[in-house]
Amino acid sequence: MTDKSDKWSDLAARLGSAAAMVVIGLAGIFMGGHIFHVLVAIICGLMAWELVGMLSPDQPGTKIQMGLLVGGATLAAIYLQSDLRCRSCWPLHWSGSASLPNTARSLCVLPS
Repeated sequence: MTDKSDKWSDLAARLGSAAAMVVIGLAGIFMGGHIFHVLVAIICGLMAWELVGMLSPDQPGTKIQMGLLVGGATLAAIYLQSDLRCRSCWPLHWSGSASLPNTARSLCVLPS
């Protein structure tokens, strides 16, 4: 069994990193726009990097490749748009959706 002091020895480092993540996250939300989008892409890339590291710890190159691929794909998905972003709502795009209530229009991102 582990000693209780060993179990809590890294608490200060964990609290410090948690506080830094909260500050960075709130700053990204406050600034919004492109900075928020890049922050989301970086977070997605880091999550993929961590997941591949847990699943394949003996392949460090794969971690970096997947992290960059997922982060880049997330950033590209944010900025690459089409007229049919929501395929299940395609009739709304051609009908003009003038007769639909606001709740139905909010289900799909209509081009402005």
